[in-house]
Amino acid sequence: MVINENEISDTILLKAYELAQGIDLDDAIFIALTMAIDAILWTGDIKLLKGLRRKGFKNVTDTKDFKNILKGL
Repeated sequence: MVINENEISDTILLKAYELAQGIDLDDAIFIALTMAIDAILWTGDIKLLKGLRRKGFKNVTDTKDFKNILKGL
């Protein structure tokens, strides 16, 4: 699936940038894409993972947790 970032709503982009604030603004587009397609962001970036979780963003996981998700399918 290819999504042009211009197809992501301004509302989602703004929320993603708010979530990325203080963590890493370069990751905002990945957060926005995750939100736009209602997916789970899989990351090895511990600062991003913990920062997003601290801000209440639940659609983020690391490899360990992702393996547990897959086991449950």
